[in-house]
Amino acid sequence: MKKFSIILLLVAFLLQGCANYRKIALVDVEFGKVKMTALTKARVQVNLKINNPTRSVFYISDLEGILDGAGTEFARFSLVEEIAVQPGEPSLVPATIAVEVTDPLALLAKGFNLPALMNGDFTVDAAVQVRKGAAKKWFRVKDIPLKELLENLNL
Repeated sequence: MKKFSIILLLVAFLLQGCANYRKIALVDVEFGKVKMTALTKARVQVNLKINNPTRSVFYISDLEGILDGAGTEFARFSLVEEIAVQPGEPSLVPATIAVEVTDPLALLAKGFNLPALMNGDFTVDAAVQVRKGAAKKWFRVKDIPLKELLENLNL
């Protein structure tokens, strides 16, 4: 019986900790340098303005995503290394995102005109892993229109 009550206490503690993840919010994204590593690969420096109103440090340990255009995969992106989100007021957190264009013909067809690409029918599917200590939680979004996402982030 003692083991069962300890397990229930641990589960309740973990569930309470998972509720804190929902308080974290991405407020803004500032794009910095873009370094081409190959013809279809790049590393993008970004500053993420993240609000962490909790009292503890959280880590964004993984990010994976796909940019989908007209039913075909256009590009993949991922977080290069884990980042720490300090508690308190919204703060700028530097991060590096690796991007790989999986459909270079679409890029060539648009003549490398990125604004024209962004105004197309592109959607984003992404998964972000947030951790606090040993507890990890995945958050997923699917079929978010890119134009709407960029408007919400004031880009």
